[in-house]
Amino acid sequence: MNYPNDIENNEGGINGIGSNSIDINAEEFVILRQKIAEDASQQTRKQKIENSILAAKLRMLAYLEQYTSEKSVTSGAFLKALLDELSIPGKRFAAYIGLKPSNLSALLSGKRRISSSLALKLEEIFDIDAEIWLKIEAKNELHSVRNEVREESGTYRLGDLLE
Repeated sequence: MNYPNDIENNEGGINGIGSNSIDINAEEFVILRQKIAEDASQQTRKQKIENSILAAKLRMLAYLEQYTSEKSVTSGAFLKALLDELSIPGKRFAAYIGLKPSNLSALLSGKRRISSSLALKLEEIFDIDAEIWLKIEAKNELHSVRNEVREESGTYRLGDLLE
């Protein structure tokens, strides 16, 4: 899937020792890569689809767990990557879920938000909880508003109310 680089970084390191780097030429890594490729080549189409959806869900959850994010990733960007991975044409998907293609395009480009009813449809189609889609929207909105409100920092204090 084509996700922004900042959500693919594993700060704990993939080798479990806390290092972000790994020697991709190491014998163990080469063997592991070969085993993964072998297993992947033997998967059914259904298994590949299930794995693609699971990978998308895990990326979404990883994004939600990031305390701060320099760059917001919209729910639409996650949906676009998933549709691309599964080779589902946008027009076909829009018609299937009852959206105008222009509205889907706005959603995929981050110009429109995912509604609760759409999140429920996505949950039914992809088996990714509606709450995940909506939490991404809420996280991004709070991030955006937090940046705007920083200018008013120090304006609101409980002590002012208690006087």
